[in-house]
Amino acid sequence: MRILALDLGRRKTGMAFFDPQTQIILPLATKLHRGKRELLAAIEEIITQKSIHSIVLGLPLLPSGSEGAQAAFTRSIGSACQRLGMQVAYIDERYTSDATLENDHAKAACDLLALYLKEKKTG
Repeated sequence: MRILALDLGRRKTGMAFFDPQTQIILPLATKLHRGKRELLAAIEEIITQKSIHSIVLGLPLLPSGSEGAQAAFTRSIGSACQRLGMQVAYIDERYTSDATLENDHAKAACDLLALYLKEKKTG
């Protein structure tokens, strides 16, 4: 199953791709977007281009472990992806790198994907 990982932001979203044939996680270009509609269009385009079957989303939980506004945004994107026929998994972002620079958004998506694959393999 080809997997797309997303490190969602309100204006920038890091993306990473995994193809089980190559067993390599590849960072994709960070997507700049002005809103949810533009972000979903970009995600749908990648789904089509890469023949994606599953999506992994970083879930930005608060330090307490509860969900705030950003987690609600992430879940709304996940729901939209499910309506496109995608399997959606959420990974707690608190255990991945902090994306503060432009290039780090794609790295954060790679970290999410690596964590997901590790958990899937051991779980």
